[in-house]
Amino acid sequence: MGSPAFEHRVALAYIVNFTGFSGHWGMYGTSLALALGLAERGYDCETLNVDEVDAAWRTLSQYQDFVKAPPELQALFEPLLKADIVVVNGEGTLHGNRPSSHNLLKLVIWITRELRKPIYVVNCGYFPDHGETAGDYESRRLYSQFATALQSNPRSGMVVRDRQSFANARTEIAKVESGGDLLPLLLDASSRWPLRHQSSSSRIVISGAAGMSPNGTRNIARRIAKQFGPQTPVLYLSGGDTKFVDYDRTVFEQFASALPQAEFLATSSFAEFRDVIGNAELLISGRFHYLIAAIALATPVVGWASNTPKNELLFNAIGRVGEVVRVRACQEGRSAMRLALRRPVQALYRARLAMLLDARRNLVAIPCGGVSRRTDLISRLAPRLGFPITAIKSLMS
Repeated sequence: MGSPAFEHRVALAYIVNFTGFSGHWGMYGTSLALALGLAERGYDCETLNVDEVDAAWRTLSQYQDFVKAPPELQALFEPLLKADIVVVNGEGTLHGNRPSSHNLLKLVIWITRELRKPIYVVNCGYFPDHGETAGDYESRRLYSQFATALQSNPRSGMVVRDRQSFANARTEIAKVESGGDLLPLLLDASSRWPLRHQSSSSRIVISGAAGMSPNGTRNIARRIAKQFGPQTPVLYLSGGDTKFVDYDRTVFEQFASALPQAEFLATSSFAEFRDVIGNAELLISGRFHYLIAAIALATPVVGWASNTPKNELLFNAIGRVGEVVRVRACQEGRSAMRLALRRPVQALYRARLAMLLDARRNLVAIPCGGVSRRTDLISRLAPRLGFPITAIKSLMS
């Protein structure tokens, strides 16, 4: 008599705060890298998207007993109940006392306490006491509860994307590793699909940044105009093909007041975003993922500070300490921007290699779930990529 047949169950990862469907191209790239990496680690994937986290927590918090929640909420979390592991795509969410930060923290705490699932927080910036929120007792208490929740499960862990985040987390979370952002992994893995020269390619590519004032934007534009003249082609690169376009058009108009030759481009795929930055002679930006893309693609870059220290920490990591222009310097038109435009940053090969190794730590921290596989999530992300998904090599090789 033969042995009984057993159904083979594929390991399931539930990704919280997934940005592949509603974020800008940098977030799309990190999310696709995460999905591909989990597939290589042997996991099928389900997601709670970034724009669902706040509503999901608000609704969930109304119910003491999960089984009494409405059917639509139960359907949203049904994959979570079946998941073997939970992976939180931190991005830049965990800083200060923003509602989105707090709701993500509360959701992680609930999953740990109520479901006792192992949680891996990856690709994460971590700034609990950022800016004006320093000393906020209730916010600090919530971050402490989050740290305690992670510590409570010996299988859980955290990988942050810069050294300051590591120092911030290390005080309360023993199982934290210093890594990097996931975007360089995708850029490297897609290198077999060569950069294509776009008709919209320009010598200088610019973009906005979080928290920039109109006066600051115009001052930066005046510095660019003075440095390169009115005949130099300038392209304003929009952050994505969805909700970011309207915001970017407003910022573009502020740039164009001093750079009338500038053109606006809303890219339609990740490949186009990659190709524009890769073909540029210079990128000038305050956006974190734009700067990462330029560094990974060996494009010279001038960066200015964003809403957290992430840009300064990125430049520090490649050995260019102090070369991110402070926002105040931009707004007041000081000499810092002028000097930066004359001496753009270009990362050495060893710095780009270090970025790859740091990015890979996000995936190494997650235990293998089975045999490498292609998942439905990857198929759903593939149409926005802009070249065949089969052109992407292994992220772990």
